[in-house]
Amino acid sequence: MANYRTTVTSPASAETAYRYLADFASIIDWDPSVSEAALVSGEPGELGARYRVVVSIPLRTIPLEYEIVEASPPTSANSPARVALRAQNADVDSYDVITFEPRTDGGTDVTYDAQLTGRGFRRVFDPFFGVVMQLIGQRARSGLMDALGALPAARP
Repeated sequence: MANYRTTVTSPASAETAYRYLADFASIIDWDPSVSEAALVSGEPGELGARYRVVVSIPLRTIPLEYEIVEASPPTSANSPARVALRAQNADVDSYDVITFEPRTDGGTDVTYDAQLTGRGFRRVFDPFFGVVMQLIGQRARSGLMDALGALPAARP
């Protein structure tokens, strides 16, 4: 299994950050490895919503259909939130969890945790997936910082 985990601080409230990232079509805005992202069914950011995401890596384009399998929006200004998405295709299983932890200054610490596992005989490539995920993850982290930094700041 390959894993990439990062935490980014946003000036936005947990509610604002959650609304933005739980609508997973927003990944096109901040992950440079994503060449296409669109809601294909359900309501944006809601349990059961499905998103078509196309990841472009060197020598390969990988279409994935993500489904929101957990959606726990913040219930108050100080409550944490979480959204989890799962995708599978013939090659890989992907499981992404985004958590939102309110800060005392009104902003939010957003943690993105992505796991990628090869399916079947492709499991032998998990170490390679790990290297690729670290490279992709670093680029995505930079874009995520910019996107979350551009959200309106919360009032403390």
